[in-house]
Amino acid sequence: MNTVGIIAEYNPFHTGHSYHLKKARQLSGCSFCTVILSPDFVQRGEPALLGKYERAKMALRSGADLVIELPVCYSTGSAEYFARGACALLEAIGVTECLCFGTETGTEEDFQEAAAFLGDETAEYSALLSTLLRSGLTFPKAREQAANSVLKQYKKRAFPDSFLSSPNNILGIEYAKALAGLHSPIRLLPLRRKGNAYHDTSLSGSFCSASAMRKEIGKAGPAFMPDALLPYIPDSCLDIWDECLFNCVFPEDLCWYLYQRLLSLEDFSQYLDVSPDLNRRICHLRFQCMGKSWREILTLLKTKQLTEARVRRALLHIILQISLEDVNAFLAQGTVFYAKVLGFKKSAAPLLRQIKEKSSIPLLTKNSAAKKQLSPLGQKMLSQDLFASHLYRSIQSGKHHLPFVTEQEISPVILD
Repeated sequence: MNTVGIIAEYNPFHTGHSYHLKKARQLSGCSFCTVILSPDFVQRGEPALLGKYERAKMALRSGADLVIELPVCYSTGSAEYFARGACALLEAIGVTECLCFGTETGTEEDFQEAAAFLGDETAEYSALLSTLLRSGLTFPKAREQAANSVLKQYKKRAFPDSFLSSPNNILGIEYAKALAGLHSPIRLLPLRRKGNAYHDTSLSGSFCSASAMRKEIGKAGPAFMPDALLPYIPDSCLDIWDECLFNCVFPEDLCWYLYQRLLSLEDFSQYLDVSPDLNRRICHLRFQCMGKSWREILTLLKTKQLTEARVRRALLHIILQISLEDVNAFLAQGTVFYAKVLGFKKSAAPLLRQIKEKSSIPLLTKNSAAKKQLSPLGQKMLSQDLFASHLYRSIQSGKHHLPFVTEQEISPVILD
């Protein structure tokens, strides 16, 4: 039974994602498609615009057969942590033949070569990378220049233009590195991205970016569907959008939770992505953050060396109480300890049966049964996931006056 895997955030789900699901099945020739989906907080260091169950339902209506939740400690991490967690899940369930991911440029061989090169850094490359970073280049640009300089010198070739620095390719390289580290037989299936660029914030062309959709929804306000979005929402998902658009969560909604953490702590160094320099800066400026918006806090804390993306993730880890020690323990002792199901199609019953036979980790469909199935470390990981989900829903409950529903009360999405 062949299964193609996709790693996604769907923040939010749009026609480009529907196209990816369709092409993944066509290119792979697989019978089933499994999506590893970020939960209620994503890699940008922000809450997802729409809840994880709504996004899972959209994916199932658009071609996915099974949606599994990526633990929040990985979904909110850097590209390396994100990829290691997601690839470990695809490997652990034991049925994945290939991983289909979007790219700007490059072939499967390019990604494999980049993974091999970057996974075994030479002293010359490391020294040149440090020099370029000190000159003020961003990490992706510095890495690209350093790698191509070394490759040209010794192999008389270089990677395609922007191959190492474009957003989707950065993740693709980390997927290749993660799978190589796992000695996984899962093969890479790059799919050239169509439509607007990853960070393009204009609603134009055949496929727009998720960034453009978030910007438009934020501008229009909750409970209002901008007409400009309609061409980019799959017809099969319009009713889900109509139901949940007024429940949107934005980065600004995190401020009160951040204030509480900044007031209650005097040291933040234990949390993931909080470097010594950033810890000193947060400690020095924490009282100046009070009353400021999320955007103003980011502007206050970021520097030339501390990028906004790094600061966003660090602040989110402080809010969610995700420590570097915990993540290192997870990585050292198995990476993932369960596959928590967000939804599936009834027609995927053969896939679920095969996963139960072949998976090296429990397949969780009920949180109430998790304690008996998980090790203490697995329970620790799950407790982080539950806390994050409950915090997200507490925002929705307070902001939109909705009844608070615990994760234990919610069942996976099941579609005919």
